[in-house]
Amino acid sequence: MLSAVHIQGYRGLRDFSLEPLGRINLIVGNNNSGKTSVLEAIQVFVEQDTLAPLYEITRRRNEMIEIPPKTDRPAMTLHDLSHIFSGHQIDDGAELKISGIDETGEFSTHLFAAYVERSTVVNLDDPDSSTPLESSEWPFHVRISWRGRNVSDTTLSRYSGGFQLAYRPRTPRRQRSAVFIPAAGLGENDIVDELERVLRNPNEEGFVIDAMRSIEDSIMDLRTIGSHGRTILVGQRGVAARIPIGSYGDGMRRLLGLALSVVESRGGFLFVDEIDSGLHYTVMEKMWKLVLEAAKANNVQVFATTHSRDCVDALDSISREGVFEDSEVMIHRIEAGKSKSISYSEATIKAVAEFGNEVR
Repeated sequence: MLSAVHIQGYRGLRDFSLEPLGRINLIVGNNNSGKTSVLEAIQVFVEQDTLAPLYEITRRRNEMIEIPPKTDRPAMTLHDLSHIFSGHQIDDGAELKISGIDETGEFSTHLFAAYVERSTVVNLDDPDSSTPLESSEWPFHVRISWRGRNVSDTTLSRYSGGFQLAYRPRTPRRQRSAVFIPAAGLGENDIVDELERVLRNPNEEGFVIDAMRSIEDSIMDLRTIGSHGRTILVGQRGVAARIPIGSYGDGMRRLLGLALSVVESRGGFLFVDEIDSGLHYTVMEKMWKLVLEAAKANNVQVFATTHSRDCVDALDSISREGVFEDSEVMIHRIEAGKSKSISYSEATIKAVAEFGNEVR
């Protein structure tokens, strides 16, 4: 697990620290304070040697350019990396540095550096033309370095005045060290794929069913049907036919995606943007208990965001009395322009819940 993270040059986080960290870390703050950016930066850091999170991040934020086909070239999907750097631009020598301290005490560094290479490039509007570029136009590269070792080197291409990264297929989720749930929740295909895998493991299936029962205690099992447009069916005590999960509302689907993701991220990290989205306040206490118990059982460190006071108050249910150090649960308030989060340990969370103090 990480005990501290330092982010330099990622979007609006020019120089920002998040510490101390617990098993569960809830990040709160005003709109546009950088909560989602913190989740993204830590995801990029812990994935270490893959560009997969960059493809996902730019896709989620729609930071892409669709180039229509021409007679002499196919259509292209380009991911614009300039927006992940502070100032929304990549200049020669631009850096994005994310550092962390883990349980071994080692100080780890993940570095992106844009640099210029002297070469020629093909004009996208005229593929048959290959001309030397002026020094100001040399193509940029992005190099990823993990603990001082170069692990990836990718060329950026110019188009319409911007720098883009050509599309590559994303790494399968089960081969990743981190799972990210966006505010809109997991996609239907991701949920069905992971559920089908879990249904082959009785222990994991039992955990997911128990999670569903925190909303509806009569649930007996889950099944999938169909090869195209697959559907999740819920077996419910006292009901003869299985019921499509959509009949229960968005909260059931959201909690299923959360339960599946905790299992999926075993031994790694889970990032959840707006963790309370789609959940009624009466379910949040059970949700937090589920997340903490599952995170400990599966050795997962969780980072989540919220705008909800109910979500913050519900953390009281899993916070221990009198814990000032080595808290399992932490709340971090971030404010735009501040270099460090305001942290609340389990003992402080108890006080917040008792006296109704505002941490959001």
